[in-house]
Amino acid sequence: MKSLSQAAALWCLLLLLSGCNSGPPFVAVSGVATRGGQPVKNLFLRFYSEGDSRGSTAVTDDQGRFELKVARDQKGVTLGTHKVVATFRSRNPQEEADHVAGKVIRFHPEQDAIFEKYGKPETTKMTVEITKATNNLELKF
Repeated sequence: MKSLSQAAALWCLLLLLSGCNSGPPFVAVSGVATRGGQPVKNLFLRFYSEGDSRGSTAVTDDQGRFELKVARDQKGVTLGTHKVVATFRSRNPQEEADHVAGKVIRFHPEQDAIFEKYGKPETTKMTVEITKATNNLELKF
């Protein structure tokens, strides 16, 4: 009888643990964001997917390079089609204070055009199909 209850307990534990990973799979994705062939730095990217409400985010560096993350300590993005939204973020507290005070901060010469076309989930026309992990995804804004 003891072995039967142990087996049942083990089966329940395995079932419970398998339910913890029942969400969509994530794959590592990194790449570069450009406009007119030039890198776009300090661009905040958000990938929205129909199947995953969390989405993934990244911020481009000075060379326009980015790496998508689901959370601060979890890299990746779900497989499938994603809307890509791009905005610019303050890089430090002084820029944030300047922004709040109404000063215009220019991160890119065509910042307004990028934001107007890709800055909102409802209006962005950029979609990306993620079918596998990649380290060379190019986003052309």
